[in-house]
Parts: sequence; structure tokens; C-alpha cells
Amino acid sequence: MHLPTGHAAATSRTEPAPPGDVLLVVTDDRRTLKTVKQVLDAGGYTAYAARSGEQALAAVQESAPSGLLIDADLPDMAGRALCHAVKSDPTLGFVPVVLLRAPEQADESDLDEDVALPAPLDPGVLADWLRRLLRIKRQSDRTAQAIAEFASERQHVEAVKQQIISNVNHELGTPLLLMKLSLNMLSGDLESSGTEDQMRFVRMAGTALAQLEGVTDNIRQLAVIDRGDLVPMIVTEAVDVALRYIDRSGRWHSHAGRIHKRFARDLPPVLGDKLATARLLQLLLDNALKFSGEDTPITVHVRQSDARTVWVAVEDRGIGIPKEKQDVIFESFFTLHGEDNRRYSGTGTGLALARLLAQNMGTTIDVDSEPERGSVFSFTLPVVDLDAL
Repeated sequence: MHLPTGHAAATSRTEPAPPGDVLLVVTDDRRTLKTVKQVLDAGGYTAYAARSGEQALAAVQESAPSGLLIDADLPDMAGRALCHAVKSDPTLGFVPVVLLRAPEQADESDLDEDVALPAPLDPGVLADWLRRLLRIKRQSDRTAQAIAEFASERQHVEAVKQQIISNVNHELGTPLLLMKLSLNMLSGDLESSGTEDQMRFVRMAGTALAQLEGVTDNIRQLAVIDRGDLVPMIVTEAVDVALRYIDRSGRWHSHAGRIHKRFARDLPPVLGDKLATARLLQLLLDNALKFSGEDTPITVHVRQSDARTVWVAVEDRGIGIPKEKQDVIFESFFTLHGEDNRRYSGTGTGLALARLLAQNMGTTIDVDSEPERGSVFSFTLPVVDLDAL
């Protein structure tokens, strides 16, 4: 580490310095520098000196020392101003700062230094604080490194997951299209000459194919979903779009009558993406239909929760969700296990996509559920400020 020309000479020592423990001493007071030098030499530290705050800032940016010892009285700025400048730089991480010859301070709530030592300096106290602070510094650096490695690994896993999603979607696309064409041709041939059993199997195959197409569509959207434009919209229109989708669905067409609407009167326009909201509601309705009995109702609620938000919810009376699973159900490819997995088919993409759609509109999905008592999945959308249009 080298300071710009004009900095005081570095303290010298013959033993190897502890790796990473390089300290910057900022003072133009010879007595203070002498006392500090004695402590640092005895502790085996490598140290460099700067005579002013300006020189110290340049040295910190150049070499990022392990810690700073700053005189409270510098020729060009207050020591605490230098402390604040160092502590306010997020690129430096945790840098311990000891303020030397600190004046009396009644209110310490806004101070940036880690330790303030009054004059005359006590070498033993200074040495003790340096050992503590540098130990905390090393722990902080290890934690920061672990967090960075975790973030990098998570990015790698996410990239691999996205590649798998893309590959699966690509490999399924062509076979699904061929299956659909073949099934349509077979269905046409059997309409005039097929038996009832043959037609029943064709209808079953059509329903299964429609379900598989829905899963593939969810996977595709997980891979390519982007933030849409948020514009004023009527949320009940998005609900109607979702209900029409359910009604046209081969899987849920016969269940559309179970869904009821409960809309408050005089709903204001909200800020959102109509198609994304409709898709989000369709996914929540699909989830409610899947996990509730064929004779139980499902209700879509829309009401104004306060002056600034509209509350939208899908309520079912199905199997419910244990508290410990109410977060993980939104993870990609999470499915129920054991006996429940045999009863309720799925690949775990629907709620993951629903969460992404909600996030891209600046909202979140809340879950209120208990086992065997049903679930309420809800989100809010902001009311449009008509005066700002």
C-alpha cells in the first residue's frame, strides 16, 4: 500500500505483518502519532500515516485499509467529518474507525466512529480496542464473502433452472402439436363410426392433452415473463376474462358454475395490467378448483380496502394449507407429497407463475388458510389517482 507523496512515513517493524491488518493513521500531531506508533509496533500491525482528511480519503480509495485511527482535530476538516465520509461509502464494507483525542460528546446517537478515545491516549485501552475491532472486521469480511458466494451460486442455479425450463418447453412443443392434430383427426373419424367407449377415451385423452398444454404454457411463461405496462383498468373486467378462460377450459368447463362473484359497488379504476391480472386470477381459480370438492363453491371477491387500494381475492373451501407450507407453495415446481400428490396432480408451476405476475405489477399474494377449512388467496392493486392523469 502506497500513499500519495506528502504522506508521513510508514511505521516500521521487522516481523511479518498479520495478513489484511493494515491500518491508516490520520493525524498531524506528532505526540499522538508517537503514542499510536508504539501501540501498533507492539501489536505487530502494518501502518501508514496521512496528515490531513483529504490525503486520508485518497488513501482509503486507493488501498482500502483494515481500519482507521483518526485524530479528532485535523488541519483541513473535523475528524468526525472524515469518519462520516468513510462510513458512508458502501463500497468499503465494514471499516473500523477509532477517533483519537475525541472531545466530550453528550449525544452519541449520530456518531459514525466505532470507538472514541479522549486525550491523553491510554496505550493499553487503544491496543485492546484495536484487537476487538479487527476481530469483528475479519468476521464481517468472512460473512460478506459468504453472502457474495451464496448470491453467485444462487444466480448460477437460477440460470440452470431457466435453461431447463427453456429446454423442456422446446422439447414438449412439437410432440404436443402432433398429438393434438392426431387426436383431432381420430375424433373426426370416430364421430360417425366409433363406439361410445372409443369416444369416451378420446374425450379423456383430449382433457389430459389440454391439461398438459396448460402446464407447458405455465412453464413457458415462467421462462419469459416480463414486466408489462401498468395502466388504468377496471379490475372486474379482468375477473370476467379469467372466468371466460375457465369456462372454455376442457378441464374446468363443467365446474364453472361453482364460481361466484362478489363485487362491491362503485369500484374505482386501478393501476395494473388487465391481461396479467386475468391470468393471475385464472391461475388462482385453477388452484382453488383443483384443491376443493366438486360440490363446494368458490368465490371471487373484489372490494375497496381503503382509499388507495382495491382488494381482490379467490376463496375456496378446500383442503387448506398448513402454515409451514404457505410460503413454499409459490416456489417453482413445488408440489404436494405423499398421499396428497396422488390425489391432486400438477407440476408446481401455477402458483409460481401467479407470484411472478403479482410481483411484476408491484403487488404480492397473501394466503389465509387452515387445513380442512379452505384458503383465501388475495392481492391488492392501487387505486388510480384521477387528479394526476
